[in-house]
Amino acid sequence: MKESITVRPDKIRLINLLEDIKNGSIKIPIFQRDFVWDSRQMKELFDSMEKGYPIGSLLFWKPEEEFNSIDKIGPYIIDKQSKDVKYILDGFQRLSTLFGVLAHPKANRLDNQNSRLKDFQLFYDLSNEEFTYSRSRNNPPDLIPLYILIDTFEFLGFIDDLRKKIVGDNEQNRLIIRAKNLVKILVDYEIPFVDIKGGDINSSVDIFSRINSRGTQISPDWMVSALSYNPNQNFLFSSKIDSLLTSLEEYNFEQLSRETILHCIESATDKIYFDVKIEDLSRRSDFPQIVNQTLDTIEKAVRFLNSVHVIEYRLLPYNTQLIFLSEFYRLNPTPTNHQIALLKKWFWITSYSNYFTIYSLSKQRMALEHFKCFAMGKKNDPVFYLNHDSKLSTYPFPDRIDFGSVRSKTFMLFLLSQVNNLFNKDNSNLRPSLDIRYLSTEIRNTKSVFFNNSVINENLQLLKKNDGSLMLEQDNVDYESYFINNEIIRLLEQGNTQEAIDLRFELIRKSEKQFVKNIGLLYSE
Repeated sequence: MKESITVRPDKIRLINLLEDIKNGSIKIPIFQRDFVWDSRQMKELFDSMEKGYPIGSLLFWKPEEEFNSIDKIGPYIIDKQSKDVKYILDGFQRLSTLFGVLAHPKANRLDNQNSRLKDFQLFYDLSNEEFTYSRSRNNPPDLIPLYILIDTFEFLGFIDDLRKKIVGDNEQNRLIIRAKNLVKILVDYEIPFVDIKGGDINSSVDIFSRINSRGTQISPDWMVSALSYNPNQNFLFSSKIDSLLTSLEEYNFEQLSRETILHCIESATDKIYFDVKIEDLSRRSDFPQIVNQTLDTIEKAVRFLNSVHVIEYRLLPYNTQLIFLSEFYRLNPTPTNHQIALLKKWFWITSYSNYFTIYSLSKQRMALEHFKCFAMGKKNDPVFYLNHDSKLSTYPFPDRIDFGSVRSKTFMLFLLSQVNNLFNKDNSNLRPSLDIRYLSTEIRNTKSVFFNNSVINENLQLLKKNDGSLMLEQDNVDYESYFINNEIIRLLEQGNTQEAIDLRFELIRKSEKQFVKNIGLLYSE
């Protein structure tokens, strides 16, 4: 049963918002990224407010239970605690800017460890009517710090000084009127917000993605960080994922979905990921140990995927394959060569047969349990069949090649496997003629991507001798790996390019059909 959840839009005056932050009723969840706005963005925020432009709504969440939060905002430490707490989900950069600039430096405790006070010391130039930063220690009398504008006594003192230092009643009155107008704008400024009350992490993530107007996404792993953060252990889940993604750059997997990483961790609890409740996972006492172990098995899984030609993340047919592989290496850290060979066959079967889309969730549970039994040596075949007589088949050959299609990705991987002979031996040196650039989605027609004249010519360049003549079969050239035979070469030399392309296309399809048959699948024409 889902927890009850309410969503309520409202408005709040800026001065009340600042007071809520100061008294601790608005908290910064630990999963929020650092403050990254620069001076230009901060000035633009106040410029928009001065002009009466909307600055976007804020999104707050009040869950059933409190969890860890950051005790600072902008350059200041927030000491006070409140019984009625809500967390900022969307609008952290704006909220930090507003509080950091408008809070009085003498009335708030400065964060001495990471002070950025100067970055928040924004002024308004009354003469030029623009927001600016101070360039000297002795500010001119027409330069007013913004925090003074919402402090009545400080503002009155500033006006007195202005009268003493500015010559001429007309000039004094002109600057004072501008200052008072800006005070009125800030004091009366209303900011729209949305309150989410109740619900779990997934509900809040879903509502956030639907409500926010800028398309910003919050990944569940950042919210898991809030639930699992332990200052004594210095364990921050989101930072662990950041480190993993950095280490995966050498495999071109730095774009791996953070959600997929979370699913691998969830599945390491002896359940499949969609049966695991995030709150329960993150509150486990052994959660840090599970995370550290799983991040190691993910890297092993990615290394295995590289060995079967998944040379970048976009080529991975299914994220679920990575989840299964991570479980394999968790249960079997040092597999035998025979197990690796069967694992490679499993990869090709699951890629070609749309294995993870034809099975329901209940069947996926069974498939994972079967796969785990294989990892532990209790099953001889990692592939799960509904019955002994059932046989899986491929999807038909794609009409066009792109990275959004599992069938297209698998075909790309097949080409890479044939050119580099990686299915039978580990060799990461890719031929330049089938570099991933030739698998671009910019060209939609199947034949033009793989069999256009420029690609064939690049293939042939590798087959030329120093004198420019083509190597022949007796020169020990592996024509089969390039899907080029003597007939194709003859057609090209005669200028019959289209016939050569058509013949090469049929050679590749014939080779793929045999490859699929060898791994025990039916080939769909």
